Amino acid sequence: MPDPSQTAGLLLRRARRRREWTQAELARRVGMPASQLCAYETGAKQPSVATLSRILAIAGVDLTAREEQAEQVRQAQELQDVLGLVDAMPARAGAGREPRSFHDMVRR
Repeated sequence: MPDPSQTAGLLLRRARRRREWTQAELARRVGMPASQLCAYETGAKQPSVATLSRILAIAGVDLTAREEQAEQVRQAQELQDVLGLVDAMPARAGAGREPRSFHDMVRR
């Protein structure tokens, strides 16, 4: 799992570069010293969630939407894991033809 300070810094850097802004330009728009933004991007300092959200919003990134997308990805991965476990389960004795996958079991 990535270091949270690096994750915040990467989010900030990617958002800024996507807009083709310099650190000085984004810092000016946010109303903070460029040195502070640089410290956030490099992970030397960790922004609060509120500060991170505000900077990203100014750069055009909706942090809430990113969190929802991440949750959907986690749920999809959990579903794949469960389906993999079901596929690996032995068939019940006397159930006739052994299903090859969960999908075969559902079709019955």
